[in-house]
Amino acid sequence: MAILNDYYAILQVHYLAEPEVIESAYKRLAKKYHPDVNKSAGSDARMKKINEAYETLRDASRRRAYDALNVRKPLGQQSAPEVKTAPGRDTGIAVPAGARNALTLYFSCIKNRDFETAYGLITAMDKKNIPPEDFIKWQSGVTRIYALQRYTCQAEKLSLNYKLGGCVYSQVVEFSVTTVEQNTVMGRLENDTISKKVVLEDNDWRIYVGFDDIRPYIARFEELSGLLAAKSVLSDMAEHYSTKDSGTGLYNRKGFSEAAQREVMRYNRYGNVFSVMLLEVEPTRDMFRGKNQELLYRTAEWAGKILNDSFRQLDILGRWGESGFIVLLPETKLSGCIKAAKKIRKIFETESMTIGRRSYRVRLNIGIEEFRGALEDTIRNLNNYIAIAGRTKGNSIVCASGIYE
Repeated sequence: MAILNDYYAILQVHYLAEPEVIESAYKRLAKKYHPDVNKSAGSDARMKKINEAYETLRDASRRRAYDALNVRKPLGQQSAPEVKTAPGRDTGIAVPAGARNALTLYFSCIKNRDFETAYGLITAMDKKNIPPEDFIKWQSGVTRIYALQRYTCQAEKLSLNYKLGGCVYSQVVEFSVTTVEQNTVMGRLENDTISKKVVLEDNDWRIYVGFDDIRPYIARFEELSGLLAAKSVLSDMAEHYSTKDSGTGLYNRKGFSEAAQREVMRYNRYGNVFSVMLLEVEPTRDMFRGKNQELLYRTAEWAGKILNDSFRQLDILGRWGESGFIVLLPETKLSGCIKAAKKIRKIFETESMTIGRRSYRVRLNIGIEEFRGALEDTIRNLNNYIAIAGRTKGNSIVCASGIYE
């Protein structure tokens, strides 16, 4: 007589699952389907079935009684396994259906990172050699480096009364498993073929792991995980320095252009106004004398720090050429941009750059423009304003409406 409700299917566990796996599965499902958190239709009825399944399978005696009535026999009392011809290259190999099902479930658990259930499927001898926490640590490390994407299992050999690791098993099926894995260190898909043995142990099909000590493999994958972490840091650094100026820490042209395009999109979608300011720090003749490149570099570094400290956090600052800087001021009309430009001009008029015992002052040319629809046109106009400012006597602010000296 078959039970109408498959409690193992309801809890989404294998019928060989250990008690702790059943408890973990119940807690996970309860968090997902409890009516207090899941308001979808049918969640109440589903939670009742989950509770019913858990109450039966959590209790050893009730579980044995349930298994005795179910099509699945209780552990240790299964009838002889069904044997069928395996599909594949060698149709002459007769493969027990339970062996293939156990191996398929094992790899499904590895792919889905359900390592607790996978541990429940390995042999008793493997469990003596590998504690559950080491198995989970091992498989977690492997999966971080080689994320299983697809797999196929092909039976290769069926042996009777076969000795493995000091134990003799009445039936052993050797499978060839072809995998497709994502190598996260190298960033590519890789194909591999491995051999796995499935053994009949106390009338249950179990996966043979065969490691006496798993700790060296854990250490190896921890080292590889360190490489993966280093790769992530290098990737973050590369991304950072691809958009930032090394001398000032502000955006470079690429970084500023990307950030500015986001403001352009907001302008086009919502009409959010913004203005753009172009500043040129013009060195004095003393700084030019002898083509002192180190002094020019220090000037850009000094000016970049002043600008970074003087603008709002929401403003977007970038370096624009050897001695130029550009600033995008969100939510700012031309009148507000003029006020900001005058504030910056005053700071540069009162500040001087000291190197050693010498102090230097710089000239500041500023062009400002309220954005009207095309960033290229805005920057072209700003360059024209800077050229005009450069022909004035000093520290001028130029916009379409005139010159502020």
